[in-house]
Amino acid sequence: MASPPPPPTKRVKLGAPSHKSSSRRELELAVGIAGYVHPDLPGWQGVFKQRYADFLVNEIGLDEKVAHLTDFGSGFLRKEGKRREEKKEQKEEAVESSAPRTVGDVRDKPDKTEEKDNGPENPKLQKHITRSIDREERGFVHIAIREFSSGKIDSVTLSGDQEGCIRIYASTGQPGTRQRKRGNRVGRRRNNSGKRNGEAGLDYCHFLVYKVNRDTMDVMGVLPHLVGGAGGRNPFSFAGNKDKRAVTVSWFSAYKIRAERLAQLNQGEGGLRGCHLGNFCYKDTGLGLGDLCGNEFVITLRECVSSDTSKGLGEVVGTAMQRVKETGFLNYFGLQRFGSHGVRTWEVGVEMLKGNWRGTIEKILSYDPAILEKDDGSVSREEKSRAQACHAFLTTYDFQKAVELIPRRSNAERAILTSFRDRGIEANEHGGRLDYMAALQAVPRNMRTIYLHAFQSFVWNYVVTERISWGAKVLPGDLVMAESTTAAKSKAPKPVATNDASEIDQDGEVIIHAPPDHTGVTNTNPGEEEKFKRARALSKEEAESGKYSIKDIVLPTPGWDIVYPQNALMEVYTRVMKEHTLDPLNMKRSHKETSLPGSYRHVIGTFINGEANYEIRKYHGDEQIVKTDLDVIKEKEAIANGAAKGDGKTAVILRFQLGTSTYATMALRELMKDGVRAFVPEFGRA
Repeated sequence: MASPPPPPTKRVKLGAPSHKSSSRRELELAVGIAGYVHPDLPGWQGVFKQRYADFLVNEIGLDEKVAHLTDFGSGFLRKEGKRREEKKEQKEEAVESSAPRTVGDVRDKPDKTEEKDNGPENPKLQKHITRSIDREERGFVHIAIREFSSGKIDSVTLSGDQEGCIRIYASTGQPGTRQRKRGNRVGRRRNNSGKRNGEAGLDYCHFLVYKVNRDTMDVMGVLPHLVGGAGGRNPFSFAGNKDKRAVTVSWFSAYKIRAERLAQLNQGEGGLRGCHLGNFCYKDTGLGLGDLCGNEFVITLRECVSSDTSKGLGEVVGTAMQRVKETGFLNYFGLQRFGSHGVRTWEVGVEMLKGNWRGTIEKILSYDPAILEKDDGSVSREEKSRAQACHAFLTTYDFQKAVELIPRRSNAERAILTSFRDRGIEANEHGGRLDYMAALQAVPRNMRTIYLHAFQSFVWNYVVTERISWGAKVLPGDLVMAESTTAAKSKAPKPVATNDASEIDQDGEVIIHAPPDHTGVTNTNPGEEEKFKRARALSKEEAESGKYSIKDIVLPTPGWDIVYPQNALMEVYTRVMKEHTLDPLNMKRSHKETSLPGSYRHVIGTFINGEANYEIRKYHGDEQIVKTDLDVIKEKEAIANGAAKGDGKTAVILRFQLGTSTYATMALRELMKDGVRAFVPEFGRA
């Protein structure tokens, strides 16, 4: 098979940017992000994410509709208010027309309590209200207990020694029958009530979450507590993860939680701070991870100027947009894939693949010693507390002190330090005798997988940079999917990991683990086949046929269940991984979690349907330029803004749609080249 043409004489040197490079450029080079589809095309400069509303993300559902928050469920709240009034009247009538039930009243039907699991005689489910109250008040208590627990709790009035007291217990629903265990509350469990989608009474309530500067997983964690259902499995699920420093709208689903109950959360801030819920509807299935086509982005760049002084901003932006719509952009894994602390997530992944558990822990707990000395407000209190906690562990192995210092949001670090403390094993002065592997297992599984995926992404980025340096022409040995679909045309959702609702990485990608037998080459389960897409190498004749373009080419992340390119790119995989004493052809491990099968990713990312547009607008100060969904609801009668007055600054507003796991920041990078400037506030940190 023919070899690819020799690389160009002038090649990008990765990991060694010039001293004039921006910090963002240095970070990109450090993780292999260096090439462009159109390196000679001029870009422009602009400030990125000055306001949260400068980065709007709206989810695109499987129905290909863009999710927009349009209501807060006020209709459901009105129905709930009317229902409560009716119930209140029924209570009053019930108390007036009948005496409160006693123990004898409860057993006016055949006595089959011996068949019950949850009857009053079960001591594990019994509670007492020991305060004695009169007969009429007890009647109100019985009715209130059944009403506010939706029939899940029942009660009886006691006699004898405890006369006048009430015993409450879990209701069985039907006398003399055993209570069934509830099945899986998320994913694709189907409702068999005969009701149609949209009708109340179906098991799953779907709703939109509008959030500002909040993590998706943070919202997922707080919702069960706000609705009073923190015990057991989380009844909530969602289709895809969304950026934190942004305004985002995405679909969630809740199992057997009424819309009116969720709508009430909008009436008080509390734990729902920065969030609004709305557009409630009922469906017969819940959402699974990957149940989306992609996301729509509306991005505002401020203080924009052309990087080419001989061309105006309008000309530069228009040309760049047209070219990128036609040819796409390099589909790199963006910086957010690699973490924000001094040691990157991919470095942790390297230690895990080596089986170096102590090294893994020390990488996760690494910190910049300079942070400990800073008191000028240049670092946040949370960041400094994290550094102090890690310092306490790595220097004195004082687990208790480290746990007291570590911020609650440092989830991985907190899990590790707490594990060491709770095991009660004291380290020697060199950190020996500790069970480092057990401490790593205390970190949530999806977070552990992030580290491994980050190293795969790191290698993939370097290989893509090498491949684009050879040009955009299809070469012998390049890989295409066995049933080739370009990233631009494919809207198919990613496979859903129905067995574990937490199996998602930081970019909303579904995590696919190795099968139990670690073979993966032949899949005997037809239902699982779609999880493992296959690729093949192009022959010389196919590469020269004109049938394929650079948009069809895929590259694998390192793993044991993929094929590598059948050309000189294989040498790049080997070289990059050898620097970390790893081998791309030896990716199986005895430890299942670190035995990575690998996956395929298109070299070129494209806008959905090839559509993207822009607007250039004048503004003044730090005014909000684009209205969010919440603004539209609150300002339905607002008059459209006229021409801006003031300092004459210029903003560029971009609107486009991308498929899942495609980074908007990488599209910006191709459009603007090195022109993306992160917003730095006058005081403190962004």
